[in-house]
Amino acid sequence: MLKDPEPTIGPNTHTTPEVTGTNQTKVPHPERISLTSLFGVLLIAMALLMLELVLTRIFSVTIYYHFAFMAVSLALLGTAVSGVWVYILPRWFSLARFTTQSPIAALLFGLTSCAALIVYLTIPFAPGTSWGELLKTAVIYLALALPFFFGGLCISLPLSHFPKQVSRIYFFDLIGASLGCLLTIPVLNIFGGPSAVLFVAVLGSLASLIMSFATAKRAVKGLTAVGSLFFVGLLIFNLVSNAINVSYAKGEYEPKKYYERWNTFSRIVVIDPPKDTLPVWGLSKAYNEELPPFYLMNIDAQAGTPIIKFSGNFNDLRYLRWDVSTVVHTIKQNARQLVIGMGGGKDILAGLLFNQKEIVGVEINPEIINAVKGQYGDFTGHFYDDPRVKVVLDEGRTYLTQSGDKFDIIQASLIDSWAATSAGAFVLTENSLYTKEAFKIYWDRLNEGGIVTMSRFYLSDRPDETMRLLTLSMESWKEQGVIDPRQNIVVMFSDGIATMLLKKGAAFTREEIAALEKRTDQYGFSLLYAPGVDVRGPVGVVERAQPIQQLMKNADYAAFVKNYPLDISPPTDNRPFFFHTLRFGDSIRAMLGITLPPEADKVHSKGPLSVLGALLIIVTTLAAIFIFAPLFALRRKTKTSTTKKDIKSSLPFLGYFSLLGLGFLMVEIPLMQRFSLFLGHPVYSLAITLFSILLFSSLGSFLTGRVKPTNIRSRVIMVGLGLSLLIPIYIVALPLILGALVSLPILAKAIITVGLLAPLGLLMGMPFPLGIKLMSEERGWMVPWVWGINGALSVVASVLAVIIAIYNGFSFALALGALCYGGVLLLALFSRTMRKTANLAK
Repeated sequence: MLKDPEPTIGPNTHTTPEVTGTNQTKVPHPERISLTSLFGVLLIAMALLMLELVLTRIFSVTIYYHFAFMAVSLALLGTAVSGVWVYILPRWFSLARFTTQSPIAALLFGLTSCAALIVYLTIPFAPGTSWGELLKTAVIYLALALPFFFGGLCISLPLSHFPKQVSRIYFFDLIGASLGCLLTIPVLNIFGGPSAVLFVAVLGSLASLIMSFATAKRAVKGLTAVGSLFFVGLLIFNLVSNAINVSYAKGEYEPKKYYERWNTFSRIVVIDPPKDTLPVWGLSKAYNEELPPFYLMNIDAQAGTPIIKFSGNFNDLRYLRWDVSTVVHTIKQNARQLVIGMGGGKDILAGLLFNQKEIVGVEINPEIINAVKGQYGDFTGHFYDDPRVKVVLDEGRTYLTQSGDKFDIIQASLIDSWAATSAGAFVLTENSLYTKEAFKIYWDRLNEGGIVTMSRFYLSDRPDETMRLLTLSMESWKEQGVIDPRQNIVVMFSDGIATMLLKKGAAFTREEIAALEKRTDQYGFSLLYAPGVDVRGPVGVVERAQPIQQLMKNADYAAFVKNYPLDISPPTDNRPFFFHTLRFGDSIRAMLGITLPPEADKVHSKGPLSVLGALLIIVTTLAAIFIFAPLFALRRKTKTSTTKKDIKSSLPFLGYFSLLGLGFLMVEIPLMQRFSLFLGHPVYSLAITLFSILLFSSLGSFLTGRVKPTNIRSRVIMVGLGLSLLIPIYIVALPLILGALVSLPILAKAIITVGLLAPLGLLMGMPFPLGIKLMSEERGWMVPWVWGINGALSVVASVLAVIIAIYNGFSFALALGALCYGGVLLLALFSRTMRKTANLAK
């Protein structure tokens, strides 16, 4: 049996003989872990979660939003590997060295965090699927996993040496993680992405300093003190000089930045517009006058919004008449207009140009409002101060739900959610503006005869966004009682942009259609669809309109949608992935790098899926190399200590902790999406939902410390049964409860969120420490191993949960989470190994 050498016991510990393996070898283990070590665990856990969330933000800027989940897998893989290596090198990671190794590991966490950040930010990195790009991605992935490895050591070491104290250790671990979740928000807002990583390094160095109090070695204490001062100095230096910053974004060198701000769900910079960039979305080819000067506000180096120079003379805005996204003003005058996602203010300026009586602009990002009103207020003519304009900081859907106001025009022009929040899941922030539930809200908040106008890309090789918008509109209006929604829809086009008009109540009148036809002819637009009239526009309009005409005039609409090469079915809140239009088979082909049919080859989600598939290969390979290969190699070399019988009898415990790794993430990710809709803001969802789950999980872990060894198995059965029953109740009841309470003030909703998550989080925090306590009675040597296996399966779950949600919905992913906990229940009930281990405790 693998065992540590005889340990040296510290002044605050007591020892007791413990059975550590199948050969019944007795090895003394301390019963108590020092308080300084526990506070070190808390700080490291805080730093680890913050690093994960901050890297999510940085990845969204430097590479692409679909890489957000990579931060989660980095964290889980690094910590999993640390547990495995503690398991396979027991003589190196001995108890005698614990008080020295823990502070050194914490210091190395800070050092590798800074080093990996500097290397990553200074190397152009645009991941792809060629072998060379895969190798480069793997090397960078490995470098960025190093700090998580050293941080993971700080947690896996005490778990290994103090298995009977797992409830306390896990409690401090989860408390630290929950506090880190809250702290990330102000740290990112104050310091920005790169300096936030340096702040995390400071936390790691403070953890090392606190942990060093438990060692008698002066050199270690001195080293941690010097390290703490160094990282504090480095943070201050970077705040003053901005020397460590993003140099490359999306593989390209960043242009000169006039303005830069970070927060938890975006980085905005103001730059000169690239060549051939226009300040409007769908400018007519017939426009031949000069366009006004403008800056480009770039969000995460991906989405742009123009900041247009405005002198206050509305005649200078006449170019907006040639923008197809403004056609709604042709048939709606003297109206109340709502602009969702106002950005630099182009749609508000258009409303002012067409003399609408009131314009409400809703913007979710405070930094965008601050930039346009503050730094660039003079440049934009302070149009925000016009008495007809009202600016609201909120998410558009939430504002409509809570305000109760009604409008004649609801406008959303090219509103995307391609940037990742710090929740860290692949496309977790898919836009909730494009779901059937959202369109019901639009219906409720429109005056009779009011119009929803949305603009999306419509290209000859990428018609899917507009096609899906049309199916969503028709299905949503049908559910509101409109017999033939095709009579309520008009689609116009210019320069790659299609603008849809969706009217509430009665169909478009002949006069309204005639006015739009006149606007089409006068300004050189294309009319791709309107009820009762033919397409019209420049040469090629018939071919361009063909996909839309086939959809809108098909007698068997449902069959057309079902047989269409892409998934253009209406999204729902349960399955909100508007931009993911690849069908399942094509998604698998994209992930494997297999050539797709022509219709699927150019869609937006192909690239993310190709890279996702490549990343899954990289993650699986690295997990095999650093987790499973060492374990099997060790098994071959230690035939006398770890026999086949040992491994076989341990399988139920490996299954137990694997199911916990899968189940926790399968529940956590869908819940974050559910509460994001309820709370109305990604920052609130991150701060409140993740904090609540981690906080109550820590309390659940703490409560398991009171469970006697003789009662552990029965408690596992009770908790497994509770979760197996409670999660399905949440699946059914949560949408009803949240839907009924969504209009409450944010403070009330935050309290409700905490209350709803409390029982689930409490139970989810119990199975892991209970399993460790049960194993420690006979199999304490396995603790680092199952810690690693649990982390490895969490890596898989972090990706798998969202892939499942894309095709089957978040409720299905939650149901699979319930099945995982059901598997835990079955193992506790019927596994002979677990029953035998529990009987030994008695």
